[in-house]
Amino acid sequence: MNVQMSAHQQENLVEIQDLKKWFPVQKSILDQLLAGRKDFVRAVDGVTFNIRRGEAFGLAGESGSGKTTIGRLAIGLETPTAGKVSFDGIDLTQQNEREMRHLRRRMQVIFQDPMASLNPRMTLGDGVIQGLKIHYPEAAAKHRDTLLEIFERVGLSPARYFINKYPHQISGGQRQRVVIARALITRPDLVLADEPIAMADVSVRALLLDLMVQL
Repeated sequence: MNVQMSAHQQENLVEIQDLKKWFPVQKSILDQLLAGRKDFVRAVDGVTFNIRRGEAFGLAGESGSGKTTIGRLAIGLETPTAGKVSFDGIDLTQQNEREMRHLRRRMQVIFQDPMASLNPRMTLGDGVIQGLKIHYPEAAAKHRDTLLEIFERVGLSPARYFINKYPHQISGGQRQRVVIARALITRPDLVLADEPIAMADVSVRALLLDLMVQL
């Protein structure tokens, strides 16, 4: 089947339409019977926006306003209560787990707490290279060169020194650079950054932001 997308669809990498995510309020069975209905927390309620290719798009809001939930919905980690989430013209709500695994190499996340998101039992190199092993096993011969290149790009130089270190052996700012390297190594089309500098010292926040802009 030959599917032709409009110019509007082609320029938008992500399309969010009337997105809703409601979480049921936990109550006892007796309270539910007395209330006669279920109550919900409307974490996301009727959100619409588009993200164009190559665009840096930011969500601003108070703590608990649903920013992280929207991000998880945008990359298919949560199922919406209602609404539509499209990635590169593909409706994520209609994809099965196998199809989502294929798409996820094109979407990556930079987590807020680098220490919590890195495996303390793995060297930095082994942790970062996992994405290549999972999504590009056919290119195993090039994995190490790609690993060294991405470490140099994010400012972890000399790369051969850092890839053999463990998370507890480097600074907080360096750990955040490792998380950025892990997100970028598969060359994704979309990178979701969930408050990526919140856990970093004030002295390195500007450096991390400059790094992300350059990359």
